[in-house]
Amino acid sequence: MIGTVLSAAPLAHEETKQRMPPFSSGFQLKIIEGTGRGQVFPLDTRELTIGRAANPGERAPGYVFLYDDTVSRIHAQLFWDDEQNSYILHHRSQTNPTMINATPAEDPRLLEPDDSITIGKVVLQIQQIERRWAGPVAPMVAQTAAGASSSGDAPPGLAPLQSKRPHVPMPTETRKVAVRITMGGSKGGQRNEFRLHVVEGPDAGQSFPLKGTMALGRDTGEEQPNAVLLRDELVCPDHAVLRWSEPDGKYQLLPTACPVAIQRTMEGLAWSAEVPTSGRLLLESKDLLRLGNTCLTLEVTAVEMTVVEEEETAR
Repeated sequence: MIGTVLSAAPLAHEETKQRMPPFSSGFQLKIIEGTGRGQVFPLDTRELTIGRAANPGERAPGYVFLYDDTVSRIHAQLFWDDEQNSYILHHRSQTNPTMINATPAEDPRLLEPDDSITIGKVVLQIQQIERRWAGPVAPMVAQTAAGASSSGDAPPGLAPLQSKRPHVPMPTETRKVAVRITMGGSKGGQRNEFRLHVVEGPDAGQSFPLKGTMALGRDTGEEQPNAVLLRDELVCPDHAVLRWSEPDGKYQLLPTACPVAIQRTMEGLAWSAEVPTSGRLLLESKDLLRLGNTCLTLEVTAVEMTVVEEEETAR
């Protein structure tokens, strides 16, 4: 089933973490002018630092990195205010200004939806979105295949999302392969082949066979063996790792730099969740993964082994 977050922390602490859903502000920052236009940053921590990235695609929890020379390394900070239900912006740079709606932010300013924030030559807009974490893991409401709501327990390790992105069905196929073996070898049997198929995004239509441990991330132009490389600018260069779990006979997803959203259909119920960078889970056939603007689905093909025997030639 689903893997859980592993940590060296005491069990009681882990149980508390599972009962408490991650923070979600219901806001995101989107670059509307300047370097990285179109890039989106979900605001999922109570404190965030906006500053200059040392490398393109640099990401870290609690930071909004902008790859632009006019941005200071620590340019501004956002602090969540529970009473105002919004962020308060504090200007930090001593060399470059911060503007809110074209007005210098010399003093702390409460942010409102659709406010524009100018950091150097980069303009961001704060946008209100649906909260991605709705509450405790169980019980919760899932969307049925017919569109009705139904109460029930989520798969272990998954927290609910408000998003109702439609499930993209991908049938599991079976194909036969003739295998020639020598006398005394193993006969017959069945194995599974795994592929990630891109159903949405710049690489739509492409299919990537999975074998062993695979990196999952943005194509930076460098040759990377054993990797699923995407041309999506919102995907991190080292977004996640797909690792084969022999005891389970399944692939394990481990986000490394950025979270991955997943949708799974179980017994007619469509569950959605986000796997944080400290999490991991076992993937199932037809799981739908979202990274940036890209959606991929896991295809599992059962391969029947047809054996053709031949006598071993004496040397």
